[in-house]
Amino acid sequence: MPSFTPQYIDESLDRNVFNKLRIRYIVALSAIAICIIYSASLVQKHLKKQLYDSRIINVAGRQRMLSQKIAKCSLLLSMDRSSQNKPAHVSELESALSLWITSHHGLLYGSDSLGLPDWNSPTIDSMFNAVEPFYLDIVNNAKPIILLESRNVSPPAGMLQPHIDAILASEPHFLKGMDKIVFQYDHEARQKVNRLIITEVLLLSFSLTILLFELIFIFTPIARHIRNIIAELIDSETKEKKMNKELRKLYEILEASQKELRELYYAVDQAIMFARTDRVGNISFLSDKFELHLNLTSSAEGANIFRLLSSEDLTYEKLDKILQTTYSGKIWKNEVLTFVSGHKSWLMMTIVPVPDENKKIDQLVIVCTDINERKQAEEQLKRATRERYKRQVAEQKAKSSLILEGQETERRRIAREIHDGIGQLLTGLKFQLESIDWSQYDKSREKIENIKLITTNIIREVRRVSYNLAPSVLNDYGFVSALRTIVNDLQDFTKSSVALENITDFNIRLKRRTEINIFRIIQEALNNALKHSEAENILIALTHDEENLVIIIEDDGKGFAAREIVVK
Repeated sequence: MPSFTPQYIDESLDRNVFNKLRIRYIVALSAIAICIIYSASLVQKHLKKQLYDSRIINVAGRQRMLSQKIAKCSLLLSMDRSSQNKPAHVSELESALSLWITSHHGLLYGSDSLGLPDWNSPTIDSMFNAVEPFYLDIVNNAKPIILLESRNVSPPAGMLQPHIDAILASEPHFLKGMDKIVFQYDHEARQKVNRLIITEVLLLSFSLTILLFELIFIFTPIARHIRNIIAELIDSETKEKKMNKELRKLYEILEASQKELRELYYAVDQAIMFARTDRVGNISFLSDKFELHLNLTSSAEGANIFRLLSSEDLTYEKLDKILQTTYSGKIWKNEVLTFVSGHKSWLMMTIVPVPDENKKIDQLVIVCTDINERKQAEEQLKRATRERYKRQVAEQKAKSSLILEGQETERRRIAREIHDGIGQLLTGLKFQLESIDWSQYDKSREKIENIKLITTNIIREVRRVSYNLAPSVLNDYGFVSALRTIVNDLQDFTKSSVALENITDFNIRLKRRTEINIFRIIQEALNNALKHSEAENILIALTHDEENLVIIIEDDGKGFAAREIVVK
């Protein structure tokens, strides 16, 4: 028998290894992808905030400029009282005040038009609360100036001066507070950048760790496996060169066979019988092979081909249907039994209609081949089939007898197991019971322990015999589960290593009789391997597809010489 290294076990191991590698690879790539996605989202989020931060700092800095501009415009209105420059100063003050108020509210509560967010830190909120009084003083004093200067009549300078003095008094305090707010915005922005840098470093370290894990546990095993594959490919290339030499010899043989085939085709072409007739079968041309077949001694031109081929298949009624078929432009082909000079002859006849220039059928081409040998072969085949059927019936009867004989053998085996196993244990139990002497306590106690052991063995043997007769797991869960059970039992009761490999994960329930027959066949094969082959390792392998179930039982036992088997 072959050594216990079947190829499909290596393939199964390779598949398991690659499945594990694929799972690790997917997990590692998923972790890297998560890190990249998280890093990208974090960077995008921070960049978005950075855009807000730059906008906030820009607007906050502009608030300082606008407060100075408001103070400047107020002073210009008090100093330059000419009617020519007054409207420009009022317009400039009004636009500066409006933008200043809008920006201040945007910094505090957010503004979509200015691109400002609606969040601030508690520190910044407290700073805004500190400058709020000065902001309100400037606003409340700038508005009266604009209102007074907007009138047609210029107000006295003394009426504007208190408002201007209030603006000038509050403006330095507002500038100082806004400086602190701008610096706080800048400080918080730097803190966000530093946190992002630390997070990026941690994510980069984690990604590098995953890459190192992939290198050690994924790419290195794959590289080793590829190296082995390359070695196998080199060996395969050497074998392929040897096979190419053999193929060249086969091609030479094939060319010689094709030459013989062409010669055979030429001989077949020479054997074809050919005739040309008009649309009703009157001969205009007849090949020499056809004349020889019809035993004609003179020219057959003008004669009717269908009358020369005397046949029941070409009677008037049937011939009329044949000609109607050809008149419609269709080819007629059939086997025809003819009688020429009193002799029966089978022909394969093909009638091909030939149209004229007007596409009317005016000629027929009749091609015939002699199929007598084929018909004789078919008759012989029919006789052989009948004889084979008779033999199959006889074989079926013999199989039935063998089945009955097998059942009788099974009964004898069961009786032998009961007699040799359970019977001997029961006899031993009887002798132990009879030999108990209650006056000798120690010996009686020892014998009772032996009786317990014998009883346990009897129960186990009864279970084994009953399980072999009709395992319950076979009816409940199918023969695959029954095989697993018997394999586990054999591991406990024998010294041989028995393994079950369900390569394609077959778990389909079959018909009950089919499952029983398969289980009995495997059970008998295992018994033979254990009793006769002296095998140390036994393998049961299952594979299946949509139509077939393949069961392979291999062992590394001593085997037997097939030529020495005598078939009775």
